[in-house]
Amino acid sequence: MNKLFFGLFLVLLVTAAIITFGCDNGNTDETHFPSIGVILFGGENYSDAIQVKNTIDKKSNGLALVEYAFSNEDPNTQNSQIDNFINNKVDVLAISLCNGNNTTSSITAILTKAQNAGIPVVFFLQGLFDQFDIGPWPKAYTVMADQNEIAAMQGEILADYWNSHGEMDRNNDSKMQYIMVHGPKEQPDALIRIVKPIEMIESKGINVECLSEFNGEWYFDSSRKESFKILLENYKETAEAIICGNDSMALGVIDVLNEIPYFDSFYIPIVGVDGEADAITAINNGKMLGTVFQDFNKIGEATFAVCYALGIGKNIPASIDWNINERSIIIRPTIITQN
Repeated sequence: MNKLFFGLFLVLLVTAAIITFGCDNGNTDETHFPSIGVILFGGENYSDAIQVKNTIDKKSNGLALVEYAFSNEDPNTQNSQIDNFINNKVDVLAISLCNGNNTTSSITAILTKAQNAGIPVVFFLQGLFDQFDIGPWPKAYTVMADQNEIAAMQGEILADYWNSHGEMDRNNDSKMQYIMVHGPKEQPDALIRIVKPIEMIESKGINVECLSEFNGEWYFDSSRKESFKILLENYKETAEAIICGNDSMALGVIDVLNEIPYFDSFYIPIVGVDGEADAITAINNGKMLGTVFQDFNKIGEATFAVCYALGIGKNIPASIDWNINERSIIIRPTIITQN
């Protein structure tokens, strides 16, 4: 009996030690129900942000407490929301930067606040990607598609079309004359989408000439307004391609061309970014050549996966849907055309 009692005592003692000290997995706790503050750059009418939100809702069900804030593209509002979440001591902060905060100085200020509070921060969907400096805070991550790859894919779409459609060279000078519709140049994503498509086209051995470029501010209305002047007054019969930094601006250009009416006499290859439903309709209707699709559902899945792992102290999970490059989780984009 004494030996039996002593054996049981040893089993209980070892079990208690395992429960108390755990295995050597670091500071992990899958029983913890982490709080995640998610800040979306736009309003509740922004389809890409809502897709991400809906995916996070599905993935977080039963695992985490998620609270949302909508910045409505106002950097001051967003900064207040960041402060509120930090003051409320959320376990993890996830931020989709509005345009006014998508600068190095703004991001540095956000990271400093998060680091001082000891709160992990994840930038997702909107934000710096190329040479993203997330500084000394080791619990800062980015989740988004590779903007260099996205912009290069735009150039790939146009180069492939040029090489298979000789009629695209309207003046037979063996040079692609194009119009560039971009976002604000102070934003890194806008600069990438100005430079990389052209680099890709030139890498295919195609000479290019920029007829005009203008800031469409990422929006349909701004792009439409500027397109009227550019297309009507100067280049409606000479432009051979229009490169747009996103689908909203491409759709603004197409709206102008519909009104001229341009497509009755001409066709011009137009490319965008995002894979918006209206852009895909325009592609299927033959009024837009292609777009580069950012999978917002996968961005939502990866964003929650990273936030949850940070919230319970685990390593960032691997997936076939994304690549992990140090503290950048990269979602793979895809090309959408009629072909």
